[in-house]
Amino acid sequence: MTTDGDREAFIRWSSAYSQWLRGEREPVAAWLSDPNSVITEDAREFLVDLVRGKITRPRGRRVVHTPGEERAIVAEVYLARERHTKNKRLTQPHENALRDVARVRGMKMGAVRGIVDRLNAAGITFEAWKKWGRPPLG
Repeated sequence: MTTDGDREAFIRWSSAYSQWLRGEREPVAAWLSDPNSVITEDAREFLVDLVRGKITRPRGRRVVHTPGEERAIVAEVYLARERHTKNKRLTQPHENALRDVARVRGMKMGAVRGIVDRLNAAGITFEAWKKWGRPPLG
């Protein structure tokens, strides 16, 4: 059974760790230098791995697109898909459309596919987009 002190120690550690992931070193340093800090088991394992060089902070940053940007990306994919569908020599118009949009936007194809799949699940499908009169969606 956990106590309030264990819960508070976990919350303090989680907060310092999440800030470290964003590149802020001071919260972890303050947490470590505080004599009242209780080092939880997962924090102890993390610190040991960090000292041994087994882990590093993730580099770069994840790009977050607004809902409007995501809809614009989907509209670009659907336009490219429609264009590729007219070319009878292409066997995979959707894949080619994803590749084209990823190249133009400087994104990875998997990221574009994820956005399209997520909005497809929300009801913005290729067929619905055509039925709506091919709006830009952005």
